[in-house]
Amino acid sequence: DEFYTKVEEHRAAEQKAQHAKSVYDKVDKIRIDQGRRVEELEKEQEVRERQAALIEANVELVEFALTMVNTMVASQIDWGELWKEVKRQQRLGHPIAQHIHALDLEHNEVLFLLTAPK
Repeated sequence: DEFYTKVEEHRAAEQKAQHAKSVYDKVDKIRIDQGRRVEELEKEQEVRERQAALIEANVELVEFALTMVNTMVASQIDWGELWKEVKRQQRLGHPIAQHIHALDLEHNEVLFLLTAPK
């Protein structure tokens, strides 16, 4: 009887240890995943801060370009034609159009090519 009691106690202790190890493994996995997420967010923050600095350094250019695009949108030009007009202005050397890289009007986005201040 004492033998079986010790076997059961040993088995219960092993199960408890296995459960504790499983819990610690899960916590470690979560900690690693959270650390990875923090790193990704920090990298994204750095990118956004650089973008903001470029926009601030080129605020006048960005405002002129947005005004140009908004004017064309307000005149109800088809979005495909609007992009063609931007490309045409780029070929003609228009100084503002040169900085427009892409338009995603469905998402209200204009992608600019901006340079850092000297």
